[in-house]
Amino acid sequence: MPDNQNRINTIIRSCKLISRMYKADPKVPRSHVLYLQMLADYYTSLLSAKKQKGFVAAHTIFFPVEILYAMDITPMHTELTAWMTALFTGSCEDLLARSSATGLAAEICSPYRVLNGALYSEALPSPDVVLWTNLICDNAVKGGDIIMHKTGCPGYFLDCPNSQTEKENDYLKQEVLDLITFLENKSGHKMDWNKLSDSIAVISRQIDLFRQINDLRKCVPSPFPPQDFLKLFTVDCLLAGQSQVTEYLTLARQELIEERDRLKGDTSVERFRIMNIGMPPVLLLGTIEKFSKEYNAVSVSDPFFLSMGRRAT
Repeated sequence: MPDNQNRINTIIRSCKLISRMYKADPKVPRSHVLYLQMLADYYTSLLSAKKQKGFVAAHTIFFPVEILYAMDITPMHTELTAWMTALFTGSCEDLLARSSATGLAAEICSPYRVLNGALYSEALPSPDVVLWTNLICDNAVKGGDIIMHKTGCPGYFLDCPNSQTEKENDYLKQEVLDLITFLENKSGHKMDWNKLSDSIAVISRQIDLFRQINDLRKCVPSPFPPQDFLKLFTVDCLLAGQSQVTEYLTLARQELIEERDRLKGDTSVERFRIMNIGMPPVLLLGTIEKFSKEYNAVSVSDPFFLSMGRRAT
């Protein structure tokens, strides 16, 4: 079996194994099981697309993935796939070493170094196109160039303006229309505008659920497990507009409500309230969870990734 399939299969197998363990433990929230199932399904679809010669689009962070789903194009989120490779395989030293050998400096953000090493090691599937934006940082902007250079596949850079004037909104609209034309020409798949419209309506509902969850996070004491911010971020990046995300968020919200009511008035369960600024190193998530339990620390907001929402009542 090719090495790239081994890496992705490791993610799938790990998700399924942990899911079975969670199902057997009544103390584990059911939303955790659903989250792992969504991850397993996402990467199973990616492998199936490669085996069946489907069309795969690699995309960097904060790309509007709902466009790909509306065109029946299989997405591969580059940064999150690099993170999951590190998280579920337990190590990415070989990929970081390979990336360093290609000349990528150690100061570069680690997901892009893992991604670069994975591409040069053929540890991830090769995409048919690469799509990237300027929505987060210079690493993301150059990440698309790296993928194009290594795989030789065509790409499209979605240039997003810095503000929302009428002129800039018109510019972005044309950028998106040109992107869709590019994808139609390269993939042979046509945009299903009704499907896209339905997806956007679903995303509106999901945004409201995110805001409700963020409000619950700010309760005192907070019912939110500190490490779960990664789950919220992941489902939005990988599967925005998909029905299973709505199901997950609805379940997670209900579990937080129940936990809030259970903890009401118990000030002993909370000592520190933490704001997450950006994404911590994935391989340290276990350490973060350990320290959060040891020092009774709770995560109450992610201003860079999620709306702060409304004031908790």
